[in-house]
Amino acid sequence: MEKEIKVRKKRFAAFWMAALLVCGLGLPMIVHAADYTFESDHRGTVVKPGQKIAVTGGEGYTVTYQIQETEFATVDVAADAEHTVLEIDETKIPEGKAFSDWTVSNVWLSGGMTGTVILTANLLDIYTITLKDGDTTLGTIEGTAGTAITAPSDPTKEGYTFSKWDPALPETMPEGGMTVTATWNPNYSISYVLNGGTNAETNPGFYVYGTGVESFGDASRDGYTFAGWYSDGDFNTGIESIGTTHTGDITLYAKFVALPSVIEAGTHSLTAGVQYQLGSTVTQVSGDSSTYMGGSIFYVNADGSYTFS
Repeated sequence: MEKEIKVRKKRFAAFWMAALLVCGLGLPMIVHAADYTFESDHRGTVVKPGQKIAVTGGEGYTVTYQIQETEFATVDVAADAEHTVLEIDETKIPEGKAFSDWTVSNVWLSGGMTGTVILTANLLDIYTITLKDGDTTLGTIEGTAGTAITAPSDPTKEGYTFSKWDPALPETMPEGGMTVTATWNPNYSISYVLNGGTNAETNPGFYVYGTGVESFGDASRDGYTFAGWYSDGDFNTGIESIGTTHTGDITLYAKFVALPSVIEAGTHSLTAGVQYQLGSTVTQVSGDSSTYMGGSIFYVNADGSYTFS
């Protein structure tokens, strides 16, 4: 998009009076117009690097660039030629500022002399979002007001799990910046008493306050059936999960129940109070007229030697 600053020649005495009046009133667009007058007021026109500007009227002119009223560069332009707006030198930008674009602050022309177009850098304030953990600064985010904010990765802290930023990070940089503080949920340890078994790989070594544990995997032990997790070694209180409001370290005890021993045909010394699984070949126990089908359970009431057939 091109922005053109146009001038056309006037040769009427009335113009001289108008020009003098304008200069006397201090209007910014015309300091001394001589043979020239502007077709429109171009003060405030915003141009970006790479765009074109021009002044018509048969004379060469100079484009002067300013950064906070300090001259940055001047470029002489031939009569009726276009000028490509310059990029700014980043090293010239004051600390705490960011370049946005150039604004036409004035156009000065004098009959028979080279005119000057003044472009002033439009600078924006850079604001900061400070990321804190208590008195410790974890980092900063910088940008101009209204620019999009990219949230940083969640911070880490031994013994804690990151919860959120307080207040929440905005989507765009607020004017004036802000400070946000990390909030944490403590991690509590989970210990397992396995009683000869093997823990499930999925079972966690800690839980987070506010999250808890939804469920636990079963432990395993050869020759035994897993019978649940308990909060005590006497297996009085079973635990299936940890609630979101629970606090403190916790120990879980694995309970196992022995699988019945398989008894095949033959004579065996058995122990009272133990249940045995009868093998597929067993149909009868000596001294007992009952018939036992394979796969049934035999409960021993007294220690002794039993013959299975």
